Amino acid sequence: NWSDELQAYPDLNTRFDIDEWRGTVVNRFVAQAAIGMPLTIYGSGNQTRGYITLRDAMQCITRLIAAPPDPGQYDVVNQVTDVFSVMQIAQMVATIGREFGLDVEVQRIENPRVESEEHPYEVIHEKLQDRFGFASESGFADEVRHLFRVMLQPENRDRILAQRAALFPRTRWSGEHGEMKVLERWKPAA
Repeated sequence: NWSDELQAYPDLNTRFDIDEWRGTVVNRFVAQAAIGMPLTIYGSGNQTRGYITLRDAMQCITRLIAAPPDPGQYDVVNQVTDVFSVMQIAQMVATIGREFGLDVEVQRIENPRVESEEHPYEVIHEKLQDRFGFASESGFADEVRHLFRVMLQPENRDRILAQRAALFPRTRWSGEHGEMKVLERWKPAA
């Protein structure tokens, strides 16, 4: 996650967590690819969520502040530009990783989380475009490319290597003990 403002003031950069508790799947996958570790999908990989880049989220907030609701009006506006499954994100990270000369593998492991892997995920987000004039300024794939450029810098890659153990889950949310079993491993098609 970056913006022109953050680039001008590096001390204000957002956190880049890659561990199993706070790290986002995108951060974790790019970090894994950067050090040659297989991208680790929990369970089926069909878990689906909405995503938005930091730059787009800032634009949304600015537009919403500039157009407050009428007194007494309550409105929900979902800030989402893309909806992806974990499997789709793994494919995207692997494809973009190849642009950087990386040979990316993917592995699916037992899901350490207690979550439904198959459920409908429908988010209404057209209100941003229709009522507030929002248009995405930065695509999700461009954000992944930026993450690769940053994570492949030698000092950042070394930091990831030092935290390698944090990239594979050790915590089972059910309270059970034991390592997560790898269910399958493959190289995504180009």
